[in-house]
This record gives sequence, structure tokens and C-alpha cells, in this order.
Amino acid sequence: APAQSQKPPITLTIAARESTVKSGQVDSLIVKEKNISKKLIDESRSMDMRTGYGVEILRNGNPVPRTKETLKREAASAAQYSCDPVCSYGWEGSVYFFILKPRQQTTVDFPIAACYDMSEPGVYQITLIDDMDRVKSNTITITVLPPDSSPARK
Repeated sequence: APAQSQKPPITLTIAARESTVKSGQVDSLIVKEKNISKKLIDESRSMDMRTGYGVEILRNGNPVPRTKETLKREAASAAQYSCDPVCSYGWEGSVYFFILKPRQQTTVDFPIAACYDMSEPGVYQITLIDDMDRVKSNTITITVLPPDSSPARK
């Protein structure tokens, strides 16, 4: 009998606070994780090394580099822990302990612009990947305008 693929125990949804912003004004993303299983899920993460999310980020279809500060932190963390860390912005020395009960949801901020260079104008497409649960988020689009421009009114 063929092996059945197992449904991930969580859903991962991201949102931007603003879909169009000036360069230098990109805010953190809103990340929602929801336990869709009938079991407790340990979502604890070491914040020394990673936020727990992989990131796919493109600007006008091209990969976006990490910030210089993030690369320095990652190099220091990799040397200390012999691992391949993801963006470790802001949580050095702490651990985020969290157990998600069935149907429970948690919301966290993800400091995307502190981790990736979003200073250049363009259209950014962002997807997060929860490596622990092997699930991808939705993809969002953020348009970054030149610093001297005016965002269109809605």
C-alpha cells in the first residue's frame, strides 16, 4: 500500500501591517500559527540561533540578501553552535517556550526588515516556512516605494 502523506499539525499564516510602504519603513510581519491537530504541539524554540522560520523572499523576482547585521550574528552563532542558523534578530540568549493546545492559535511578530535588506524599492514576495512542522505560509506581497514618494491612498 502506498505511504500516506501526513498532514502538518499546524497552519501558518502571515500578514503585512501595510502592503505599500516607503523605503526604510517596512514593519514586522504578523505570523499566526494554529494547531489543527487533536494533540498538544511543542512550539518552543531557541532564539539564540533562529526564529524557527525559514524565509523565501524575492524582490522583483530575485532573492533578497540578509542584512549585514544578520550575517554577522549568524556567523557568530554558527561558530558557537556549529549549525546553520536562520535570522536571530533580537532574541539572543533567550528561549521561547510555548505549547499549542488543539485549535489554539498564537500570534507573533517577525522582524523581516531587520533580517533581510528591504531598503530598495520594488515588489517583495515573502513566504515563511516552519521547519519543525514542515509547513509553508501563504505568500504576501509588499511594495516598497522610494523614500521621497507618497503611497497611494486606498
